[in-house]
Amino acid sequence: MAAIFDEAGALERVGGDRELLRELTSLCREQCDDRLMLLDHEVRHKNLKAVGDIAHFLKGGLGNVGAEAAFEAAHSLELAAKGGDLEAIEGLNEALIEAVSEFFRLVG
Repeated sequence: MAAIFDEAGALERVGGDRELLRELTSLCREQCDDRLMLLDHEVRHKNLKAVGDIAHFLKGGLGNVGAEAAFEAAHSLELAAKGGDLEAIEGLNEALIEAVSEFFRLVG
């Protein structure tokens, strides 16, 4: 199981700049709030193309800030959507929401 937060990896990606990491994390939170609502809508409507696209977008932002478990959850959801796995996307969407929530609870 992936760590909730890979702080060392995230800091490495921003050259050790903690302030920049805080700013990126804040931006990621805003994007996640908006996109997770949209993602939930698309999951309910079984729009696999949109689900895959949104999961891909989220994966990038989450990876940049070291949200390892959430990154992996977004990646799994993206793959399921692109593979047409309707049965899996609901559960994977819930796993992504939980992983994102855990990450932001941890980092504040």
